[in-house]
Amino acid sequence: MQQKISVFDNDGTLYDCPIDFERAITAKMIDFLARSLHINEKEVMEKRENLFRKYGIRSTLLVFYFEGIIKDRDAFVQETYLAINPSLYGIKPNPQLKETLMGQFGGDFIVHTNNPAAFAERILTHLGIRDSFDRIFGMFENNLYQKPDIRAFQPLLQYIIGYRAKQYIDNEVPNIIVAERLGFATTLVSEAINSKGDIP
Repeated sequence: MQQKISVFDNDGTLYDCPIDFERAITAKMIDFLARSLHINEKEVMEKRENLFRKYGIRSTLLVFYFEGIIKDRDAFVQETYLAINPSLYGIKPNPQLKETLMGQFGGDFIVHTNNPAAFAERILTHLGIRDSFDRIFGMFENNLYQKPDIRAFQPLLQYIIGYRAKQYIDNEVPNIIVAERLGFATTLVSEAINSKGDIP
């Protein structure tokens, strides 16, 4: 039996995700959808709000995917999430981060995020820590469920079934509550680990 697994959320946990960075990605999404649907951006925003209410989640990619409007999800991710350079928004590599993670948590590392795995991979690579993580569970690996829905944790739980010690690190209280119910030791971070190189 393996010893320990540390599972990290990505945005707001491993790194600060500036609001301007989020807005830039959202703007790319709205533009992509306006071109795909041949409607203006205001109509896309209205449709998006309606779909958020219909599905009860606030994920542009997922609600338009569920509607059958986004057919090529990889193309969407490439032209939106991956089309923005993180460096332009102050997201910088931290040479100390790998050592900090190992010193504070140890064991094997996994990312568990509501965003696409390709986006998390881009951020981890940019931070200089991609090689520290064995696996990334993103929205599609989570079977299209979003945390804190307990179903979003099921593929992760299957993957880590052989570990004796399980740690879950996140910046959102609802996710921490679910992780505790599932038997994880938990750490709630008040600011991203990369922001100062240590655990707040």
